[in-house]
Amino acid sequence: MAVALRLPKGRATKPGRPRGKFTQFRRLDALRSLLEGNPIGLTLAELAATLRVSQRSARRYVTEMQDALQLEWVEPVPGGARVWRVKPGERGRAVVLRRGQAQALLATRRLFDPVRGSAFFDEVDLAFAELQKLAQRPSGRTGKSPEPLPDTTLPDRIAFLATPARIPSARSEEIDVTLQALSTGRAVTLARRTAPEEKLVFFPYGLVFHQGTFVLVGWLEEARRLTILRFEDTSDLELTEKAFRVPDTFTLADYLHGDLGVALPEKTKMLVEFDPRVADVVRAKKVHPAQRIAQAPDGRVRVSAPMGDRALARAWVLGFGDAAKVLEPDDFASEIRETLVRAAARYET
Repeated sequence: MAVALRLPKGRATKPGRPRGKFTQFRRLDALRSLLEGNPIGLTLAELAATLRVSQRSARRYVTEMQDALQLEWVEPVPGGARVWRVKPGERGRAVVLRRGQAQALLATRRLFDPVRGSAFFDEVDLAFAELQKLAQRPSGRTGKSPEPLPDTTLPDRIAFLATPARIPSARSEEIDVTLQALSTGRAVTLARRTAPEEKLVFFPYGLVFHQGTFVLVGWLEEARRLTILRFEDTSDLELTEKAFRVPDTFTLADYLHGDLGVALPEKTKMLVEFDPRVADVVRAKKVHPAQRIAQAPDGRVRVSAPMGDRALARAWVLGFGDAAKVLEPDDFASEIRETLVRAAARYET
């Protein structure tokens, strides 16, 4: 069987352990491509020759990838040479991961806590269970010194700090309805908690996990415009048969405002001035992807950024107390001033 694999031109490499950074990973990736591209299978000699390694190295690569790729050692023709191949039922489904990659993905497990109790969470949890097996499995490395046991605590020592989930478990079915609508391109009917008697038709274009809940971006049919809906502000979500197609012009990133939350694309910008005593803190933290910072000779710092979620923008400014002053827009400056006046009144004796 003739097998061709394009390799970089240059000096021929000798069989054996290849040199160079990440070369071994590239060989393993090439092994995967070879086996998936040759469903009948390849002998160990063919694999070694194509990868330009010794048969001993080829055997080690195959052993290392056997579980991840669901490989089998078979004799396709009675009395013929035995070959390695991907199991027929697993072709096109296997994903190759190294232990470090599995551990990194396991560290994101808590990010799905907001949808715990839903069928979607159960599906994701099954995938994480498989990643856990990979992270705990010995590498199969041989040698004189014993192999250290896999560190199974690493995913627990890497954390993505996030707000605890605020979605009640009683709404798990509505979570599944929302995710099914998003993935199948079907509208949902829902009600706002402020007007539970009015049923609305909503076409979900995108979803953002944010501060312990999730936020939907999509088209609200009754208003005839794109809008932002927080799951906790809705009720009675039901899937419909009304199909839709996400417009080519829609980009979810346009609605993401960094620390300032999820909001419609904002043309209005706020300009906030900070005292020198907090200048270092302000410069060190980028609250919006499009923010601009300017510093005066006396140490004051001005930040210009799209407003984003107004409530989060207000909380950010108020968090600096008397060290921040909103210069623009005027209505936002008035809002901050009135809030501070009310706060000061609470301390009057």
